[in-house]
Amino acid sequence: MKFTKAAFGDALRAQLVHSYEPRRLARWAYRSYLDHANDLEPGLYEEIMKVATMEEGPEFELSAEEIKCIVKNLVES
Repeated sequence: MKFTKAAFGDALRAQLVHSYEPRRLARWAYRSYLDHANDLEPGLYEEIMKVATMEEGPEFELSAEEIKCIVKNLVES
């Protein structure tokens, strides 16, 4: 069964409600990728990596608003 953009978006929204901590969100996103690497909907890898790369340094961090925009785009796609 494919891991869809909408499913990732919903899960990311739930993580964001829990708290906005870039490092935690990045690690969560990467774990999500590892859990579903063989079942990703086309285009989802790039969206997951936008979040996962936040752990690489402050220059890669997305604001809470930017993540909310990603969620909206994923859920609506």
